[in-house]
Amino acid sequence: MNIGQTLHHTKYYDGYEGCGEIELTARGTSLPVLHIWEGYFSEIFDNPPLDGQGWCGFTRDYNQCEGTFNNHEPQRISNLQEYIDDMSRRKEDCWELSETEAVYNLILKWLISAKKSGSEEVLIKLD
Repeated sequence: MNIGQTLHHTKYYDGYEGCGEIELTARGTSLPVLHIWEGYFSEIFDNPPLDGQGWCGFTRDYNQCEGTFNNHEPQRISNLQEYIDDMSRRKEDCWELSETEAVYNLILKWLISAKKSGSEEVLIKLD
């Protein structure tokens, strides 16, 4: 029974309260709102591949402080597939923090699920 409550997944923000937080919301789906410590995003996107293909998705936005990371207001992800493709390019990376691989997998699966379930709108917010 849906009583109008939104599910929140905070496993990868618990313990980091007061630190930078990334919030992902997929409107029109039953997916939980993800709350991720910004440190995980930093580890995933700080060292983008320099493969001549150019930056896209989170890699571009995070490193250039634009798009989804240009202010602290919720930003719409307009081309979800671009972000999925960007995340998929990073899966061969080795992570310094043991939890980062789990965070990476969670975000990628969440984005794919949002696309498959036909989300009305995917929003990201940096706090």
